[in-house]
Amino acid sequence: SAIFALNSLIERTTRSAGRSPEQVTLVSIVGNTVMHHILLGLPLEQLVRAPYLPFTREHQVLRAEELNLRIHANAPVLVAPVIGGFVGADTVACLTATAFDTIKAPTLLLDIGTNGELACTDGVRRVCCSTAAGPAFEGANISCGMRAESGAIDHVWIEGDSLAFSTIDGAPSRGICGSGLIDLVAVLLRLGAIDETGRFSEESSLSDQLYKEENGSYSFWIEREKNRVSLSQKDVRELQLGKAAIRAGIETLLATLSLRTNQIERVLPAGAFGSHISSDALCDIGLLPQAFRNRVESIGNAAGEGAKIYARNCSLFLQSDPIARETEYIELMQSGTFTEHFVEAMAFPEHNA
Repeated sequence: SAIFALNSLIERTTRSAGRSPEQVTLVSIVGNTVMHHILLGLPLEQLVRAPYLPFTREHQVLRAEELNLRIHANAPVLVAPVIGGFVGADTVACLTATAFDTIKAPTLLLDIGTNGELACTDGVRRVCCSTAAGPAFEGANISCGMRAESGAIDHVWIEGDSLAFSTIDGAPSRGICGSGLIDLVAVLLRLGAIDETGRFSEESSLSDQLYKEENGSYSFWIEREKNRVSLSQKDVRELQLGKAAIRAGIETLLATLSLRTNQIERVLPAGAFGSHISSDALCDIGLLPQAFRNRVESIGNAAGEGAKIYARNCSLFLQSDPIARETEYIELMQSGTFTEHFVEAMAFPEHNA
């Protein structure tokens, strides 16, 4: 259960800090709307049916004893508010950490995992949405995909005429994680090894690393010698679906605010996604518009930073309610243009190999 997992984390963390769980006198929690409701024991039925409304959006303050958290019994537990069924307290914490409600220049914030939470402001109005990016960015549903852990290929580039890559911890390659996947596809696009439709091409300088599967489709050897890490045609399609969903979400938010891509002054990717992925590669594959190149500023674990802010500053925690309430939630499935943007975004940008 969520409480069991939290108690295990608290036990492990306090032990490493040379403290006991009973010495913890305040906890701040942020998370997606489903986890928020599970934690608080709230009904979930309305989250699985349109229009996917939360049971409650407001912040909660409870005693640890009420949640069965094994810390000081009277410790307050701060649970931040949520915005919608698919945009939770973690996004609200990102908005707090970036002081998003005070930003006056057109700005876009992205927190991308299996779902992509996006928020955009024109300096006056603030809108957000969630788009089903799929697990490719976390290395899942990819033939040689894995999480960003030791041995994962995390960056790919060209050295001379050959492909070069790095792995996490410098360990022998065991697979490829999300950042490596995006880098690799960006490189293959630049070299013409993948065309705009996502199909492998036999005409590139890396054609000797292509091989034909039993079903007749091509795959690409990333490392043929030791661990046979490869990229399949299906893997490319998974990435296309994920990046199209995010790009379509971005375009929908911009259209809602009547903004053009070149008017966005800052792009703020959050979390592990933002920390490890090359902004040039994101533009190369078309997940971000070309106009965003050189405007990307990674903000790290902004949800975690927001949770820390709430723990340190009660007034900022209380301000999270108006931040959540005044951020308009756009339901993409009810948008007349999302599907159109999605279809357009499936293709990769043209590259001159």
